[in-house]
Amino acid sequence: MRRSRKSYSSVAHFDYEYVRLLVCDGRKHQPGGIPLGCFLLCFYDNETDEEDVREAVLLRALGPTKLPTDNSVIEAMVEYYKDNLDMKSELDTHTRYEFSFSGLECRALGTFYQDKAGNTACSLFN
Repeated sequence: MRRSRKSYSSVAHFDYEYVRLLVCDGRKHQPGGIPLGCFLLCFYDNETDEEDVREAVLLRALGPTKLPTDNSVIEAMVEYYKDNLDMKSELDTHTRYEFSFSGLECRALGTFYQDKAGNTACSLFN
């Protein structure tokens, strides 16, 4: 089944071995989740001298990873629940949004390129 091109995450860290993605829980559930071990294509805008070169990085989902904001989110959650011991109060929209992000660590496997003529090439990482 072909799905429409939607963005389900943003890149938090990118190097030649690993990519850490910032994933919103709501968007993660839209495609039915992101199973561990699945392959993902990471499309991005690559500003080069050649206008019509398109590329995508092939990733493999490895598991959850920490985000730079995790400690502050945990602190905010602890404070919220300490202030609302009845556990019946609802989170406001902004707080629920802030709590809804998680990190996903992926292995960068290679890059696919397509040139102006439509030829596709692949460069695999070691």
